[in-house]
Amino acid sequence: MQPVVSIILPTCGRVQYLRATVASVYRQTFRDWELIVADDGSDAETRGYLRTLETDSRVTLLWLTHSGIPAIVRNAALNQARGEYVAFIDSDDLWAPEKLSRQMAILQSRPMCDWCYTAISHIDASGQPLAEPLFGPWLPCEGAVFERLVTGPVVIRTPSVLAARELIAKVGGFDETIRSGEDYDLAAAVVGEQCGATR
Repeated sequence: MQPVVSIILPTCGRVQYLRATVASVYRQTFRDWELIVADDGSDAETRGYLRTLETDSRVTLLWLTHSGIPAIVRNAALNQARGEYVAFIDSDDLWAPEKLSRQMAILQSRPMCDWCYTAISHIDASGQPLAEPLFGPWLPCEGAVFERLVTGPVVIRTPSVLAARELIAKVGGFDETIRSGEDYDLAAAVVGEQCGATR
């Protein structure tokens, strides 16, 4: 059956964080998801851990030759996505348990919106919150937020986004010619394409 949400997880090593990242996906109160892990040529320990996930039919593992270009890795996973929506989580991110369920609720209550984003917290390697936010205080905005995104007041971080898969496809996914910052580029494209909601 087609899942509602496809979760896109690129990784290259960092197994010390990856285990907690995957655990935070499994703790989601929203259960109708698939997890697509695109491995960018990780070490043997990371690949060994990922193989333990193969017994779950909701998990798809993509073994890629190392490129070092995040956009290529993210797009490889996007090309396998079957869900109505896509969500993004990197191998050093953690999601709160109600992240997906709250975002699905807000999108279902606002059929004119095809994407939404949340606040984020920055934590250190031990999971402790950083004293100062790296990007200033979170500003919840709705509607046409493109200008506020490109001028600075609105900060949209990749692991906070839930978007219609068709919308991501319409803007062409991640730009593979960009070696860094491809997530900001995609956010600007999505925001420019359609108004969004916050949760």
